[in-house]
Amino acid sequence: MTLLVGLSVMRFSLVQAQTPTPTPTPTATPRPPASAILSIDSGPVGSSVRVNGSNFVSSEKIKFGNQEVATTRLDSFGGFSETFPVPALPAGRYAVWVGSLSIGDFIIVSTFAIAPQSGPPGTSVQVSGSGYSPNGDISLTIDGQSIQSIRADAQGNLLSTVQIPVVAGGSKIISASGGAQANFDVTPTLTVDQPTSSPGDTVNINGAAFRANESGIKVKFDNATVATSITADNQGRWTASFVIPSTTAGSHNVTATGSATTSNVPTAKIIIGAGMTLGLTSGPPGTLLKVKGSGAGRNQSLTIDIGGGAAIFQAAADSKGVWEADVTIPSAPKGSLTIRATGTSGDGATATFNVTPTLLLSDPKGSPGSNITVTGEGFAANQQGITISFDKEIITSASSDSNGSWSVDLPIPPAKKGTYFIKASASGVDQQTPFSVAPGLFINKSQAGPGETATVSGGGFAPNETGIVLMLGESTIKTGIVANADGSWSTSFVIPPLPANSYNLTASGAVTSAGSVSERTLTLTTRLTLSANAGNPGITVVLTGQGFAANEQSLSISYDNVVVVSGINTDVFGAFTRTFVIPPSTAGQHSIVVGGSSSGVASGSDISFQVRPGFLLESTTGPSGVTMMLVGTGFGPNEQNIEIKFGSETVISGVAADANGGFQQSVLIPPAPAGQHNISASSPSGSLTAQAQQTYTVVPNIALNETNGNVGMDLSVRGTGFTPDSNVTLTYDDLTVATVRSDALGSFNLQLVVPASDKGDHSLKALDERGNRVQELFEIENIPPSAPVLRSPGDGSRGGILGSFRPSTRWAPVDDPSGVTYNVQVAADPEFLDIVLDKQGLPSPTYKFNGDEALDRGKYYWRVQAVDGASNAGPYSSVHELNSGIIPIWLLSAMVVLGLIASTGGAYAYYTKVYLPKKAPQQAPVFPDFVRISRPEIAAPMPPPAAASSAPALAAPRRALPSPFRRGGGGAGRSSVSPEQQARLRLVVDFVGSIPLMEVSPDLLWVEELVESLGGDAEGRFEQVLRGDLEPVYQPAWMQHPTYQEMQSEPAAAPFLEGLELYIESVNDCAADTLAIIRRIYGDLEAAGSLETLASHQWRYVLTVAQSTTGWFRGTYLGQPSPREYIIKSGAGDLASLMGVDSAPFSGTIIDGLHEEDLVFYRDLHIQLRNTYRNDDDARAIAAKMTATGTMRDQLNHNIAQLGEQSQGR
Repeated sequence: MTLLVGLSVMRFSLVQAQTPTPTPTPTATPRPPASAILSIDSGPVGSSVRVNGSNFVSSEKIKFGNQEVATTRLDSFGGFSETFPVPALPAGRYAVWVGSLSIGDFIIVSTFAIAPQSGPPGTSVQVSGSGYSPNGDISLTIDGQSIQSIRADAQGNLLSTVQIPVVAGGSKIISASGGAQANFDVTPTLTVDQPTSSPGDTVNINGAAFRANESGIKVKFDNATVATSITADNQGRWTASFVIPSTTAGSHNVTATGSATTSNVPTAKIIIGAGMTLGLTSGPPGTLLKVKGSGAGRNQSLTIDIGGGAAIFQAAADSKGVWEADVTIPSAPKGSLTIRATGTSGDGATATFNVTPTLLLSDPKGSPGSNITVTGEGFAANQQGITISFDKEIITSASSDSNGSWSVDLPIPPAKKGTYFIKASASGVDQQTPFSVAPGLFINKSQAGPGETATVSGGGFAPNETGIVLMLGESTIKTGIVANADGSWSTSFVIPPLPANSYNLTASGAVTSAGSVSERTLTLTTRLTLSANAGNPGITVVLTGQGFAANEQSLSISYDNVVVVSGINTDVFGAFTRTFVIPPSTAGQHSIVVGGSSSGVASGSDISFQVRPGFLLESTTGPSGVTMMLVGTGFGPNEQNIEIKFGSETVISGVAADANGGFQQSVLIPPAPAGQHNISASSPSGSLTAQAQQTYTVVPNIALNETNGNVGMDLSVRGTGFTPDSNVTLTYDDLTVATVRSDALGSFNLQLVVPASDKGDHSLKALDERGNRVQELFEIENIPPSAPVLRSPGDGSRGGILGSFRPSTRWAPVDDPSGVTYNVQVAADPEFLDIVLDKQGLPSPTYKFNGDEALDRGKYYWRVQAVDGASNAGPYSSVHELNSGIIPIWLLSAMVVLGLIASTGGAYAYYTKVYLPKKAPQQAPVFPDFVRISRPEIAAPMPPPAAASSAPALAAPRRALPSPFRRGGGGAGRSSVSPEQQARLRLVVDFVGSIPLMEVSPDLLWVEELVESLGGDAEGRFEQVLRGDLEPVYQPAWMQHPTYQEMQSEPAAAPFLEGLELYIESVNDCAADTLAIIRRIYGDLEAAGSLETLASHQWRYVLTVAQSTTGWFRGTYLGQPSPREYIIKSGAGDLASLMGVDSAPFSGTIIDGLHEEDLVFYRDLHIQLRNTYRNDDDARAIAAKMTATGTMRDQLNHNIAQLGEQSQGR
């Protein structure tokens, strides 16, 4: 333009210099000035910029800053339109020139991104960005704290992974030098140092990423606060400790909150007692999980059920009940997944695994145009509209199945080399994973012959890259290939004539080097490949053949000229794959040949297999002293004098191989220290020399000469596999019983005496100085001693003139291997409800009552029980009667009566004038000898083993009837009662003698009778009583009988009727209190969420817990609740019944028609409820009340007997 302008000026000057003429010369039209504009004026490196220009006269260079980025190509009007990518330069403002014309500035902006955007300290974060100084160092900080320095690549791009350092929690800014930044939310963590603990243990808990200097932090164990007033440091870290409170076995939550940190704090788990622990508590499906457990039965087989049958694994406990297993989390939807371990005996265990979503790629890198499979696991079940995007562009969508799984094929769209994110988004889930786009090649066939056409595609190259060269091996087969703007290209070529072989297909260009391109292989040969070229006979190998004739028939595989596989047919590409087992053969090279029809292409091919000597052990870990089977293969044919060594010690020599080089031999593992030892098999027979070895790990072991026995017995212990010359400490349960020195081979022998201990299993542990430990169980016998035989005083013996008897008791000694002590009881009744003396732990078979123990005048009963050193209590002896007071009471009474008669007052006069007025409020002038029935003051008894009630004794002594029934006052003679009175009295006696008085017994059958008396549907009636909608009352039908009504007007029966009414009232009190306990048990069952499955068995289940409780407090059953009291009996199909054994207080069927795993759960819950209510004060009080009520019943029966005597005039 300048030139044109200049010409115009010059032309104008010439015109001015000429002599004026009449005709003026015309001037040229001025050309508009050149101009150009940018399509955009800012963006990151790589942005596509278009420059449009007009009125140019020649081609010009376009410069971006100081870099030439394009050359203009003018049209016929001097215009152009050129596109160029923003070059790799640091962020900033750059001038853009077309030739010498400045057309504006372009601002390069830097990009900066992180993923993920939240997590605790230690989280790996991927940092990416562009627009930085090529090969420049970039400093990364978080809230001003340096993380690390990373280097940009040659294009100024960032791609690196950094870890979040220890910082306080909350939103933080990650900055890159230069000003770019991104937000990262630092989330808190919570860890405990003892994830498996017991109540009473001290546990250290650590918190991180709380707010800086945050105060008021408190820790909760489940819902109980166990630590308070904790303050974090300036990095949000804190440490505290707490004692595990009393709680049940299983998994418990430990949580922490602070004044600022109130949410998003992860929960720490602590496993209490026997159960199961998980190596991980959360993760996606496919997670390999280590599961450990304890508390199983000896050598018990266990089934590990994940997700209610989604996956089943098996495990086996060792002799100590410890087990572990590796399991794989199956496909399951997002959320909690229950893992349950159950066995044929012992307690089951459960744990919860949190399934998290994950995104899986079949390949984390690839080239544009390739297909990858994107798989989602752990999403919500049956979730619709899951979108899958590549670099924020939605490509496709998917729907999850019932397990939260989905899978789609994703074509990689055109893209430049770099890292992109593949993202799956749905409601509540946002998962992404990086995918690297790299230069790559794709060929439409993997093998071909010369002359065939193959098509190769390339992707991930530089945009518009030129000069791309394609090579097959060392041969150049295509040049001048140009990529498009997305870095992709495609070309076809004819395979040149090359020797049969495998060739690498490579490509390189002006920007992309050959080494950065993923290459492909083109196979042009016939060859055989083995999955393993060497090994032992018996292993399975895979043989692959290629380059045979297409569809060739009847090929066979021969091993040392013996056909091992036949009938092989190749595919259309002349290929096949077969597996076969290496047959028995000797050490050395063996030929594998493939042969078949003469197709003209390939009639045979061979490969060698190297047979090596080897052997298999029955087990690679165990104690010394055991015999292992060793199977050897791959030795020389008929090879002799094979030696088997354990370490350097020859344990067997002279072993001979068969014709195929194989042998079998039993090997005794000799005494050896703990650790790994080599077992080798070798032969020095010249050219046939061969050697094979395996590693055997010796573990410590103790062997007992007896695994069960009694207290005080001698026990021989043999230990092997410990540290040589080490002190080994042996403990019996928690008692150290011996310390012994191991010998040079880590072995020891000792004798010890079984210490005093209860019946059942006890742990004998051995621990050496290096921490090698092992334990064995020793069972103390549970056979109780026999009942003692009483010798003196004899049955019915008397002592003491008027009382204060202090007998010397003796009984026959009882023999027991564990030794015995004796318990002596004396009671005022033969049922031993009113115990007056209870002596425990007497060492010898005799006892002399001391002065404080002298028996008052009266009748007593005594018995003896033997208890052995293992706390096995035997049955009580037979009961002997014992009387205190030699002179009978009737003789003293007679002497008193004679004295009264002689003093002319008479017994009757005294009785009517003196005694009766003192009795209030009611009198019984006809039947004064009745024991008065009154409501006793109930004192709850102490817990068992003492079976006696602490209710006050209500004695029922017999007294001679006074004068109203004796003629002449107190003198001898016949009855003065009229015949009419006697007849009426006889009627009353017959009636009351037939009254059925309900017995308040600890088996609680009387409670069921009361409920059944309500009538109606049995199942509905019991449910109404359990829920408190019905309240049964004891109202016997005989109270409506006419004779009973007549008795109301008979003064003689008043004391008896009063006693009856009090007894009925006491029965109803016992019923109401017993039902209150039953309803509490029912409420506990309902709170456990366990009612629905029980259905019609709820009443029986709850009643049996109450029966056990009352039996415990009444002393009728003192056994410790355990699974041995129950039987699970198989029924129809896979259903079974839970029953109580005959010796239990609830014998018979408890639950019927449930699956065995459900019955095990309800059995364990039954035991737990029984243990709980054995410590219940209300239940203890009810037992005392039932005892007192039983005493009242006995008194009533006594009065009925006296009525009978009086009706007969006696």
